[in-house]
Amino acid sequence: MAELRLDECTVEPASMVDPVGRVFHREGRVFRAISPPYGAFVRDIVARAPARGWLEAGLVPTWTTDLQVQGFETVVEHKRIPFVTLRGEWSGEGLRAAALCILQLQAALLRDGLCLKDAHPWNVLFDGPVPRFIDWGSIRPASELNREFWYQEFRRFLLAPLYLFSRGRHRLARTMLREHSMGAGNELIDLPALRRWPRAPATLSAVNDPFEQVVDRLADYVEQLRLPDVPGEWEKYPQPAFEGLRDMSRLRLKDRLVHQVLENDPGKTLLDIGTNGGLHALIGVALGKTALACDIEETCLNRLYLGAAHAQANVLPLYHDFLWPIGESGLFNAIPGAMSRLRCDTVLAMAITHHIALRYHVSLESIADNLHRMCRRRLIVEFVPAQDVHVATWSERFPDWYRLEVFVAALSKRFADVTVLPSDPAPRVVLVCEGARGA
Repeated sequence: MAELRLDECTVEPASMVDPVGRVFHREGRVFRAISPPYGAFVRDIVARAPARGWLEAGLVPTWTTDLQVQGFETVVEHKRIPFVTLRGEWSGEGLRAAALCILQLQAALLRDGLCLKDAHPWNVLFDGPVPRFIDWGSIRPASELNREFWYQEFRRFLLAPLYLFSRGRHRLARTMLREHSMGAGNELIDLPALRRWPRAPATLSAVNDPFEQVVDRLADYVEQLRLPDVPGEWEKYPQPAFEGLRDMSRLRLKDRLVHQVLENDPGKTLLDIGTNGGLHALIGVALGKTALACDIEETCLNRLYLGAAHAQANVLPLYHDFLWPIGESGLFNAIPGAMSRLRCDTVLAMAITHHIALRYHVSLESIADNLHRMCRRRLIVEFVPAQDVHVATWSERFPDWYRLEVFVAALSKRFADVTVLPSDPAPRVVLVCEGARGA
């Protein structure tokens, strides 16, 4: 096979700071070119991983290849994770799972004289509800571990926001988790009130016990944290539970309509905005799709994450605020914003447009534009007119532009075909928009 040049491939910008190698994409696959000093070490790790239980502990499946890249000794291939998501988008329970993934993998590696030199969450991606540690370059001999640095990194990026969730301080936790170009809210951890949070494991990194015991105690602490329910406007919304595709007759008309549209939808990925209990996302998963289930209700997301993890359903609940999505971040803004990273073949937006338009005075044109930005092929969106039995009580006068024909016109600029279907309760409708322009 002819040698590749790295400039012929799509290289992950963030990997340019990794001395072990470079991550690149080719033909929809993910590879890592390993620098000469590390070639033999990485090949040995790849060979040992299946038998040593490291994959079960959370390490992303990886194998050697016969590819050759100029200037590099070895090329390995990683299992491709469908979406890059960030800690600020994970549910509280998802954040806990990512922390446990790092701790469990660290413990497994330490038993074999190895370690993870890093403890930050940007090395973790979610494959459905399953966290995977993706940075093989972080695996080094245990003698290279700086345990104080490792603990402080784990505390800063994972343990402190988890502790805040456990104390009912979800807004402060979300602020700490928020991504931005200056370092993801990290300066908050240096505020006097937060410097010693959480107090219970604060001395773990300083004790003389073997580090394996320290990691085990940290895992016990993280597992035992209780994340309380967070009261929200929609956490008690009476959305039917998903009980499989066998009996759809018990569901509402609009739920059956979503099922019918998704059943004939060729898209492989689904973004459900305003997912609530996850009914529509789970319908999509049952039909063979990979789904992202987005909301801003902490309790809904935590319940959905735990349910998806238990059922091994291919859905990832995410904290995604459609009005204030996470933007570009990382070194030189190498990590794209949510509007790009979370794009799916099909986007589903039920019962949200009237809240955005009427409560936040966002134009239907802008709503259509931003839904289109997240959609590769098809959009399924509900429109609730001013005459709706619930919406009619909101205001004595609605803006003149809040009309179905205005929304249809805005969507028609961005999709080749827009079909209006009756929903319930009338006069609500569902618009199925096909053929996203410019996708």
